[in-house]
Amino acid sequence: MKKESIILNVYPAIKNSLLLISFDELKFPEDIDFGSIKVVDNANKKLLFDLIDKKNYRQKLNYSSKINKNHICIILNRNNVKYIKIAYNLSKKQGKYASPEENIKINDDSRLSISTKDISISFEKSGYSIEKIKINKKEYGPLQLVNSGGNFFFQKNMENAEFDIISDSSIIKILKISGSMAVLGDKCAKEGFLPVEITYYFWSSDGKNIIAKAEIELKYDEATDLDGNRAEFLNPQIWYRLENFKEKLSANTLCANKMGESEITTLKHPYYAFFANKNAFLAMCPYLALPNDGIHIEKGRDFFGPSWHSLSEQKKPYWADEKESTGKPQGYFPSHSLRGYWKIGMYFDTSKKDIKKIAGIFSYQPKIQSILHLSSEQVSNAYITRWNGNKKIAFNAITDDAKINDYLYRAEGKMPKWVQIAIATRTLGINYHRFCYIGDKLFYLKKYHLLSTLSSTLLCFLGVGKPLRKKFRNENLSYLPHTNTHPKIYRLNAGRIIGEIKKSEKIWAENWNYKIPLSHVFSYTAPYGLATEKGTMEKAAFSASKCLQWIREWPIPNAPLDFFLPTRLFWGISIGEFFDENNCGSIKEEFYERRKNGCDYMLISGHVPEYGVECPQYVSEMFKFFEKHDDVWFADSDEIIKYYKARESMFVGRPEKHGSAFLMEIENQLPKFFSTEVTLIQNISKKINKIEFTLDKKNYIDVPYRLIGKKTVMYNVPSDANGILIS
Repeated sequence: MKKESIILNVYPAIKNSLLLISFDELKFPEDIDFGSIKVVDNANKKLLFDLIDKKNYRQKLNYSSKINKNHICIILNRNNVKYIKIAYNLSKKQGKYASPEENIKINDDSRLSISTKDISISFEKSGYSIEKIKINKKEYGPLQLVNSGGNFFFQKNMENAEFDIISDSSIIKILKISGSMAVLGDKCAKEGFLPVEITYYFWSSDGKNIIAKAEIELKYDEATDLDGNRAEFLNPQIWYRLENFKEKLSANTLCANKMGESEITTLKHPYYAFFANKNAFLAMCPYLALPNDGIHIEKGRDFFGPSWHSLSEQKKPYWADEKESTGKPQGYFPSHSLRGYWKIGMYFDTSKKDIKKIAGIFSYQPKIQSILHLSSEQVSNAYITRWNGNKKIAFNAITDDAKINDYLYRAEGKMPKWVQIAIATRTLGINYHRFCYIGDKLFYLKKYHLLSTLSSTLLCFLGVGKPLRKKFRNENLSYLPHTNTHPKIYRLNAGRIIGEIKKSEKIWAENWNYKIPLSHVFSYTAPYGLATEKGTMEKAAFSASKCLQWIREWPIPNAPLDFFLPTRLFWGISIGEFFDENNCGSIKEEFYERRKNGCDYMLISGHVPEYGVECPQYVSEMFKFFEKHDDVWFADSDEIIKYYKARESMFVGRPEKHGSAFLMEIENQLPKFFSTEVTLIQNISKKINKIEFTLDKKNYIDVPYRLIGKKTVMYNVPSDANGILIS
């Protein structure tokens, strides 16, 4: 009987967190004996795990990557887990799968209740909301979605409610609830029905507590009026709240604002609100809320929970010229997007816990950095690493927007060339930008900026000067486009956003010779942060790709559905509009925190301070500080996007014996403009003569490789390769 194992490097390994891994990602062989699977940590201690499937995958060989089947769920039930090992046997005869000790029980399918020794969560039958939470004999609830268009509507009264049990394994329950909520009353633009979908994940590390995650989707694009016709705009106030709650609440407060009988608290990172008494501990951690101007908790007279579209201060909203008062404690809100998303973590226990660690479970969800197959064969599976060179995090920096400082600091080596420059495409067909070279000297009049720009334009037009942009592009300086007119994106409706992007893309591709703008659009005038009358307290840059469709923490409130969709990739934020001294310090702190906690990607952006031609020391020191970390991939937007797409789309087959060598076929359906290099790691037990790749399955090209362990090699191949040959 052949034995295999898989090593998963996982970060951050936060105690009590849940890791879901698809069989596709693990590249299990067809003859795996699922009954032989064991999961241990780096100290060889068993970890709780279960196999998730709704339709008995053990009898199937066509694995799927859907969440409702063909996954292993692993609970990281201790600290200091550096890696996870999954061991199994290869056999055509399937062994009996031994389910781990049961931690969460479904008591009664007719009236669902999930329980441990001292905690139970019961669902009411018709609308499938959580009717009751019982912690150590103390009852709270219901916990449900509530909306108000003037009249309150509760989830328990939801129309056409459906319930689907996706996973009923012994340590994790995944439940999906869908239906429509009525939006009624004189405070909404139009009365109608709003379809919603809630997916709950429940798990437990020790059978005593319950940890849960609620993912809520509000389908505004499917909303109808009371007669069943398409409703373009429903604007209810939305809460996800725990009723009959009168406890004292603690929260990680950025600021708080009293509005009538309620208090709205805007949370800071990591996001959490909790209560603790002698009977119960309950934490709620709304770590994602789209679209929103911040992440908020509202505490009313007898409820608390995340609130939707609220502002912390009763001030003029930054996205509108006129105040939009709802007359409700929610305050002010923007036009919402066509779909809204909430992700909320919850922790139920009988004794007080370290709330920052609990919030960390949801703020920094575990990710797989790399996978290494250990096989009884001479050559095991190859795995595409998370980032180029097996780096833990990708980092993108942008300066805005091509002032003379941006060029000079790079020419002097005070800023690295991997930092991108953002340029507005409103320059239309002009083939230069602001400044030019005459011979080997930059034409620039230090005291006369406007005259320098106009003179450079004329000199380039006459052919006397050489465009500075061309010179630096030849030296591998990376550019990124602004939207066409560089507008305040958050003031635009969906149609105007699309129009801006189409114009920007056309000019960027046709006049700036970027045929495939993967990074697509950058606009710095989108300060998604805490909105006040004086501006925002936290600035964040915005970028998008029609090819990748990605979104970061602070989205555009009114973005069209086909333009922004959440992905598994978590994107960073920037702090502050300028790279001034204070913000450079804040950015370094943010970088350290996110790198430590396994953030996939971080973006920073800002205007370079105008200090004549001298680059401020703290700016160059900030970039030197970043570059000291050799586990970070510093790259431009396009390279990051291409690598991400390749990682998600490529399939590297299992090695097959090919004479005296081993051959791995590669499948990749991505267009040519996504071509990039990907990094593979692989276990090879015998001495390697050479590694080669082929683009046409005929001609082979040698690949440089290096040992990163006793028998582990790492090497790069093009993402459009057809196969790899190891001899």
